[in-house]
Amino acid sequence: MLGSGDLVYGDYFDEFREEDDKDDIDKEQSIDEIKAGILKRRYVNERDIVTVVFKAMEEIGEFKFNLNHVDPRKPMDTYIFISESEEARNKVIWFLEYAAIPYQIKGTTNIIFDREIK
Repeated sequence: MLGSGDLVYGDYFDEFREEDDKDDIDKEQSIDEIKAGILKRRYVNERDIVTVVFKAMEEIGEFKFNLNHVDPRKPMDTYIFISESEEARNKVIWFLEYAAIPYQIKGTTNIIFDREIK
């Protein structure tokens, strides 16, 4: 199956959905640039959320987190952000609201949001 190109998913899928210049990938993006990229693509890449999380760490310090898919059978549909840090969850919620990305809070540590913006 290797090299067939028939099946693309997981971490590689974002590369094909990404419309930004490849030269800009290594550039530090501002929150406004991340939001603009999401709204332009109508899609949230993993890199978008991880960048937001790292920016939050710069502000509030290190914290543990996990970013995963709600349903591993449909990894392109939905993300779940998990953290014990209330400050970290508040930063992610702030960004999701700022970028107009609908989300749900499950339990005390989980934030679930769709990758595709409708």
